[in-house]
Amino acid sequence: MDDQDVFLKDIVSGLNDESVPYSFGYKIAAKIIKERERRERRAEMIQISVILTLAALLITLSLYYINSSLFNLSQEWLTLEGVNSIITHGSDKFKMIFFNKENIIWYIISVNSIALLTIERLLKKREY
Repeated sequence: MDDQDVFLKDIVSGLNDESVPYSFGYKIAAKIIKERERRERRAEMIQISVILTLAALLITLSLYYINSSLFNLSQEWLTLEGVNSIITHGSDKFKMIFFNKENIIWYIISVNSIALLTIERLLKKREY
């Protein structure tokens, strides 16, 4: 072996596998995985948007049903005409519905449930 062969042997043997870039198969597999994750995120965002829209629609319809069955409020609520009469009749209905002795137990249960859910969420955040 002459000097050039020894020099070339030293250069080639000095290369390790870490310095060689990934092969074509690894690059393609990484791109496929990234595309799949991107599509999964997009599908999840679409699902969340649909659920949020349906929940908003459900809340709107339930409020409309409550209005039509309990309060019978008309479009006068949205205008300033007849505000005094609406306020007096509306406040009487409000007091009758929400400030009954029978409803107080449900208020206590609701407040306790909200407190327990809040405490549970705070404790879950601490675990991580």
